[in-house]
Amino acid sequence: MDPRSNNFDVLSMATVPASLDRPPLTGTRVAEDRQRTSGTSVATPRVYFTIIDQLRGLAALLVVYSHLVGNFLEMKHRGWPIADVVRTFVHDPLHAELNFGWLGVALFFFVSGFVVTHAALRESPGVYVVRRLLRIYPPLIATALLVTVLAYLGTFVSGLTSTPDPLQLLLGASLGNYLQLGQPLLIAVGWTLVIEMSFYAGLLATSWLLKRVPALATTALLVVVAIVVTLHAQLGTTFALAAAFVAFVPLLLAGQVVYFLRMRILPVWAGLLLVPASWAVFVYGMHKTSPLFADPANGYLSNAALAFAVFVVAVLLEGRVKPFAPLTVAARRSYSLYLLHVPVGFTLLVALVDGARLPYTVALFLSLLAVAVATEIAYRFVERPSIQLARWLTTPRQPLSKS
Repeated sequence: MDPRSNNFDVLSMATVPASLDRPPLTGTRVAEDRQRTSGTSVATPRVYFTIIDQLRGLAALLVVYSHLVGNFLEMKHRGWPIADVVRTFVHDPLHAELNFGWLGVALFFFVSGFVVTHAALRESPGVYVVRRLLRIYPPLIATALLVTVLAYLGTFVSGLTSTPDPLQLLLGASLGNYLQLGQPLLIAVGWTLVIEMSFYAGLLATSWLLKRVPALATTALLVVVAIVVTLHAQLGTTFALAAAFVAFVPLLLAGQVVYFLRMRILPVWAGLLLVPASWAVFVYGMHKTSPLFADPANGYLSNAALAFAVFVVAVLLEGRVKPFAPLTVAARRSYSLYLLHVPVGFTLLVALVDGARLPYTVALFLSLLAVAVATEIAYRFVERPSIQLARWLTTPRQPLSKS
């Protein structure tokens, strides 16, 4: 799916990284640590959200299923007994768009709004910027290089029809290609990262308000989104493209409001005003920039509402249920999995089914195995080191004492 158009590419649904600079957590509240951040009026306890973290793993698996099972089988006009059962008893009753892909993405947006707000309240603007950039870009650049290398070897990923030139590689690795028409989508799943970066920028711009009058910060961002989508067709192509992504930001703001309620930063009545307001601005933005999402004949809006309900239930269960280990593993690696499951898994699946003529079940197993290996390599040698680098750069050091 690409918000630059009303025609949605099934290969472009993706996950969004939610936890920015901490590994999955093993307990809900590790330490109260209610020391106020410098210049901050909102107390921000050090809280680890175990079950919220688990949702990242669930969302990642939904998107992998969407691409490697649902979308692949539709593209090849094939059946598979397991997929047929899922479609009959789960997919069709829920009107799951893009074979659960949109459900997973919406879930990531709500989780991200919750977790990133927690980080933004605890960090200074400088620390916040460094940690967000190093969380997003090193794995993104590595994936863009991988896709380019594959193209040079004759394997075109995510709809590429030619080998990217250096400028296209630069735009793809920076997400700038999403703001220009005619640019190849080097990482087609990266559209959600443009939305994520828009939310990051909004938090940075409202940082002072966020730490003093949180409800006003959320309200201000909703007003900005409403203005941007209202003007989307009047200020040129680049602005129109940007507006199509900004229109999704209210979903992250709804996650932010739930965080405020969970931490008792806002009274319940304020949340009961801001969550519907976030939903209203989101629906308005879809009508203005992506009419397919607002069409009542499909399930995009109902799937987003379902994702929000699942998210709220998870928040209510925080600290009351134990984490499920496989979801913890998937959650920890969700960003690498998000970036690599299409260029590695989908590409290999096509090659094994069309080229090697392997049965789909065998090809799927081998593709998932390849994705697991590639994800683990990326996590250990790119994603985790970049997180550690961000922590090192932003952690104050004690001066050496003179002997």
